[in-house]
Amino acid sequence: MSGCGSRRVSSCRVLPCLVCVLASRLIACTAAPPAAVPGGTSSGEGMASVTAPSAAEHAGSVAPPAAVPVKNVSVGMATPGLNYLPHRIAQAMGYYREAGFDVEIQIMQANALLAGIAAGGLSFGDSGGSAIRAAASGLPVRLVECHGTRPFYYIALARGLDRVQDLEGNGLAISAVGSDTHVIARDLVRKVGGNPDAVQYLALGASDVRFAALESGRVAGAILSIMEGVQALEANLTIVNSADDLPFVCNLGTVVSDAAIAERPQEIRRFIQAIQRAVDFMKSDRARSAALLAEWQGISPAQAEQAYDLSSVEQSFATDRASAQRAIAYAIAFAQESGLIGPAVQVADVADLSLYP
Repeated sequence: MSGCGSRRVSSCRVLPCLVCVLASRLIACTAAPPAAVPGGTSSGEGMASVTAPSAAEHAGSVAPPAAVPVKNVSVGMATPGLNYLPHRIAQAMGYYREAGFDVEIQIMQANALLAGIAAGGLSFGDSGGSAIRAAASGLPVRLVECHGTRPFYYIALARGLDRVQDLEGNGLAISAVGSDTHVIARDLVRKVGGNPDAVQYLALGASDVRFAALESGRVAGAILSIMEGVQALEANLTIVNSADDLPFVCNLGTVVSDAAIAERPQEIRRFIQAIQRAVDFMKSDRARSAALLAEWQGISPAQAEQAYDLSSVEQSFATDRASAQRAIAYAIAFAQESGLIGPAVQVADVADLSLYP
C-alpha cells in the first residue's frame, strides 16, 4: 500500500470465492459494481484550507490516543458522502494515523462489505441496520459502536409525479433488497400515506445511480441519500418525506468480525476513538466539515453546506454508549416489526459495546 502522502480510496476489490459462499448462506452476495469515487484520501491528507486542530480545539472532546505504530487497514462503506464523512475527517485531520492506522477506504455494497468482514478481507466496516440483520441471521460480525443515530434518506418522485400513491404499481429504486434503504423506504411510504406492499422495489446500487435512474425517468421514485436529496430539490422534484419522518435507529456504526473482537480489542478501541474524535469535529466545525465533504464527494461548497445543514448533524450523530445502546435497540425493534429478524433478538446478539473508550 502507498504511504500517507498518496490518495487512498479504492473501489471494492474482488474477494475470494469463500466470501460469496459464506454470504450466500447468510446474506445475499449480490453487490453491484462499485461507483467511481471522486477524490482520494490518505491518513493525514486534506485540502490545503483544512488544517489540523490545535489542542485547544479538542478541549472537551475525545482526547487523542498515545502514539502507536501505524498499521495498514481497509475500511468498507457504501459511498463517499455526508453519512460517512467522519471517516474522511479522521483521515484528513490525522486522527486515524494518531490511532495507529493508515486507512484505505473501499466503496462497496453492504452485502459484500459484511461478507468481506466475516471472511477477514476487510478490517472494519461502517454499517447499521444491514449489520444488525446479518449478525441476527448468524453471520459472525458485530457492531462495536454506533455514531449515526438517524438515517439521511429522502424519497423523491420522478418528474410529473407529486404523491406517494403514484409509486403504487411502479418502481422505487433502493440500494439492495433487505438493505437499510429497502426497510426505511417501506416505512416512509407507509408513514406518508402510501401502501408499501404495492410498490416494486428495484435494487440499483448507490444513491447517485438511483438518482440518475430517477432523473432519467427509468423509475417512478428513489430513496436517496442526503446529497442526492439536495440535487432532487435543485431539480424541482417532489420529496415526499421530511427529516421528522425518519426513525431514531442505528444507521452508522463500526462493524468488525467476532474474531477481531477476541484477537484485537485494543486496536478496535483505538479505531472507535478516532471515529469519535471525527464526529466531535464534524459537530463543532461546519465550515471545515463542509469543505472536506465538497472535496471528497466532488460537489460545490454551496451544495456541501446545504447537505450539512439538512442533515441536522448535532441530532443525527452521537459518541456516547447510552445513545448507541438505544439506537441499536430501536433498530432491532424496527427490523422485528418489519419481519426481517426474529422476535427474540436482543442487543447482545448483534453488538458488543464493551470496547467504548
